[in-house]
Amino acid sequence: MAALILGCGAMALLVAHRPRARAPRMMADELRAQFARHYESDQRKAEALAELTGKAAFRAAQDRGLELFSKCKRRAVLDSTTTVEAELAVEAEGCKARAQSATARRRKATAAAKVARTAGDHRSQRIYEYDLLKAMREQLQAVEDELSMIILQDDALEFPINRMTSQLAALSVRVDDAKRRAHRRRVVATDALASLEDERSRVRMREAMRSWASQQTAEREKAERYREAIEAMWAKTQQQAAAAAPEA
Repeated sequence: MAALILGCGAMALLVAHRPRARAPRMMADELRAQFARHYESDQRKAEALAELTGKAAFRAAQDRGLELFSKCKRRAVLDSTTTVEAELAVEAEGCKARAQSATARRRKATAAAKVARTAGDHRSQRIYEYDLLKAMREQLQAVEDELSMIILQDDALEFPINRMTSQLAALSVRVDDAKRRAHRRRVVATDALASLEDERSRVRMREAMRSWASQQTAEREKAERYREAIEAMWAKTQQQAAAAAPEA
């Protein structure tokens, strides 16, 4: 009896605290929001995974390229009849051959997987699909290695060009500096020449003024002597006239 009473009380509490039924529209909106959040989260995870995978593949390709370059360099050091550029070309041809072989294996695995899928042999199909993925990965790595060797060959060819370009740039800087210094010297020389011409003009002006003053002095002296001569003649004439007057 006590258990029955307790059970009834529990049912009453559950009924009293039962959440209200939500409207269908609100539930649909919440479901859409949850789906959007899950979709965005999955999309971000996929993008992050793709980015990490791409970065890892790029680093792996760089490491393989550096390893192949080290091998080419060692062979060039050990063999005096070859160069690093020639060994890079040989390695690029080897990578090209690897890519062609992987392409052939990929085509073969594709055809075999298609036959197994048609025959309904799922186990063989999975094996051939695995071989297909392996061949595709080897083909991609071979192409990446060939591209690395080609880039290294281009770098080896561009090195002297870049060195000459840097030398020309340094020479151009020196030429520009020489032009600036020559311009400064030309300006200084022009100023000095202008000062010299001004001094010459002043000297000529002083000489002209001195010559004019000398001419004026000579003319005044000449006029003074002429005046003195006239006065002397006039005085002599007056004396002669005064001497002749008593005799008359």
